[in-house]
Amino acid sequence: MIAEAIIGLLRQYKSAPADVRGTLAAMLRWMARDLERYVVPGVSRAAQARADELELGDLSKFHWGHQRAAMKDPTREIFHWEHVVPVSDIVQALVALENPMPSTIAPILMRAEIAWILKSEDKVLRRRGRPDPRAAYVAAGIELLAWSQSSSDTEDPSQPTVL
Repeated sequence: MIAEAIIGLLRQYKSAPADVRGTLAAMLRWMARDLERYVVPGVSRAAQARADELELGDLSKFHWGHQRAAMKDPTREIFHWEHVVPVSDIVQALVALENPMPSTIAPILMRAEIAWILKSEDKVLRRRGRPDPRAAYVAAGIELLAWSQSSSDTEDPSQPTVL
């Protein structure tokens, strides 16, 4: 449904005068940013360690709105809700589509990824232009954890796996 809604915006964007194009671009940015509603957040090893100190449990269970109260970070000075794939990169990929269709839009939208990281980790990340977001995290020294979605006889699903 979201891909279908974006088609109209993209078509209008490509033919709009410059003053209207800015408004449509803002709408596309908001739509791309709001994809965070559909993503289970990742967690950096350092952020999870800090959460453990605060006795918060698994940070991937929290969303941005939980930060001030439930996550004991009332001034948002500890944790950062990070778009692993920057919103601007998603919008740029959408705008670059020659013939936007749900089948070409959906894979771009599915790249949306969020992670809880520490504010100190956020300071070393590039803001835009992350062709390989995971490589940007590695270059910044940020280790993301993945929580197992399924268990096998040899895996403990409560333990993180390093990505």
